[in-house]
Amino acid sequence: MNSNAWHSISKVWFYILSFIVLSAGTFLIVKDFHKEQIKIWDEGSSAKNAIDMLANGNFFIQYDNGQPVRDDYKPPLSLWLKMAGYKVFGINEFSVRLPSIVAAVLTMLLLWYFGAFMLKNPLLGILMPLVLVCSRGYVFYHVARTGDPDSLLILFTTSAAISYFMLLMDFDNSHNKHLWLLGISAFLAIFTKGIMGLAPLLGFAIFTFITKNGIRLLKDYRIYLVALGVLFLSGIYYVGREIADPGYLEGVWKYEIFAFKKYPLGNEKHPEFIFYFKHLINKGFKPFFYLIPLAIAAFFYSKDSVIRMLIAYSLSGSIVFLTIMSFAATKNEWYISAVYPILAILVATGIHSIIILVHSLVKDRHKKLFYIITALAIILLCWRPVDRIHASNHSYKYYTYTPERAGRFLKQCKTDMPELKEIDVIIKHHPRQIKFYEKKYKYEDGTVTNICKEIPNSIVGRHVLTCDEKTIFDIYKNYKTTTVNHDKYCRLIRVDGYNTKNNIDTFFCNTEILTNDSLHFMDTKNSNITFYNGGLTRSAAFSGKSSVVATQENPFNLTVNITPCQHRKAIKARVWRKSKNQKGFLVISLPELDINEQTSQTTKEENGWEMLEIKLLLPPDSMNLLVKVYVWNPNSTVAYFDDLEIVVF
Repeated sequence: MNSNAWHSISKVWFYILSFIVLSAGTFLIVKDFHKEQIKIWDEGSSAKNAIDMLANGNFFIQYDNGQPVRDDYKPPLSLWLKMAGYKVFGINEFSVRLPSIVAAVLTMLLLWYFGAFMLKNPLLGILMPLVLVCSRGYVFYHVARTGDPDSLLILFTTSAAISYFMLLMDFDNSHNKHLWLLGISAFLAIFTKGIMGLAPLLGFAIFTFITKNGIRLLKDYRIYLVALGVLFLSGIYYVGREIADPGYLEGVWKYEIFAFKKYPLGNEKHPEFIFYFKHLINKGFKPFFYLIPLAIAAFFYSKDSVIRMLIAYSLSGSIVFLTIMSFAATKNEWYISAVYPILAILVATGIHSIIILVHSLVKDRHKKLFYIITALAIILLCWRPVDRIHASNHSYKYYTYTPERAGRFLKQCKTDMPELKEIDVIIKHHPRQIKFYEKKYKYEDGTVTNICKEIPNSIVGRHVLTCDEKTIFDIYKNYKTTTVNHDKYCRLIRVDGYNTKNNIDTFFCNTEILTNDSLHFMDTKNSNITFYNGGLTRSAAFSGKSSVVATQENPFNLTVNITPCQHRKAIKARVWRKSKNQKGFLVISLPELDINEQTSQTTKEENGWEMLEIKLLLPPDSMNLLVKVYVWNPNSTVAYFDDLEIVVF
């Protein structure tokens, strides 16, 4: 890079802009990273395995309940870093994710240093980290902000890619230094995620054969010594692990290598070849993917040999990696996350070349205006991706992924009730995430957490935690209970005994028994309970001789007001409906709490009639509040309803 490159941006402005970009990137990566619950898959798996390693003192083999794990065959570097975090900061989300967060920030700084100081191009030093941290696929679940090994892997593969580029570009002056850095980075990448540590580097290996220095490198014995050293050190772990844990290498072959061709744990996911390219275009690297042609064009018109080499290097590396990964039988968005720094280099180089070209054409008196327009264009380009990244990073505030609700709620319960030392957790989903919290509290204070898929036979006298709605209803229906804690989705319930009919209230309207004024129907067993008659018809009936009709002009019918007795926890209603195209709703409403649940979905059909069923968990603060149940048809199609049954328990 020529010495005048530094003068395209003054040093003062370079450091000001660098501070802005790096600070904004750090903010996006770091802000509130520890506040979301542990994620269910790889993060939950490695987080719980690190606790077991810490508990049993074996830092070589991952255990789960005393047995070697068979759901994770990666080398343990990521686990070791989590364990260090556990020792310093405690077992929590902060410690689980801290290695990923640090690695992500270091990757951003590495691109900044590479562009500004290794290539001596301050504009590239600003643009490369900017494009990286504005990439939604990078500052994303499973990559930069969660405790998966991918962020750590990206740091090492990016370091290896940069070292190899500098080795090819400056072969004579920095041979030994960059060979060492390349070898160390490649070894750490392998020790983070096994064979996947080498996959992102294959494209750069191919680039070796099309450069002058690449041919010279292939004739140098030292590159082979480095390669053998990396393989030897990696092999020590794999062979040692197989000796200590027979069957480990078979698992590596099946789950890490052969899984590329056929996924061993279930159905193939996104087997279509173009999945990764579509992901990059539509989300992961949007809108920067559309700027790749700028870099390709710059390769042909730029007179700077380093720029041209950097474009060819990053383009070939990313294309080869993406193409290889596209042949995999199972694809997840984060499997290609190592490509984002390379694509950031490619796109930043294209943007840089356009800025330099236009700058050379602008007259001196218009330079300031050019700088302003350029800055505004870059802000406009990055604004929407940054906004979406920030929103996605904080979506946990209003939504919790269903399989992760139990773990989040268990954490809340233990925070509110640290004296709780034994609990049954009923969860229908894969238990990886809840196992992290189980092991966390067992290690910290001896809490015994029994994880079940179904309601245990003997839960009387125990505390039961579940976020499964059907399970909650079944417990409330069949047992005397006390709700100890709750959130939007979950309940912590103390089971006090078995339920009786006296603890269940049932209401039923068959639309046959009218009050004297014919304005209401009476409950079949309790004449004090009445249902609004918004329109009676004898032209259709599910049972008996009549039903009610609801039309767009008179949309409400069968309204009943109920004030649940003390200690009631839930309400269930069902009604038979006859209409065209499933028109008409069954509604349960708590007006004072602004809660409205409705359904128009059929659960059962009989003789041309459809059954609607709806359930609602009553909030603990709903005692003595009015509950309204009714049918509603706002559509032009006529709907008939019959046999409304309500159960409160």
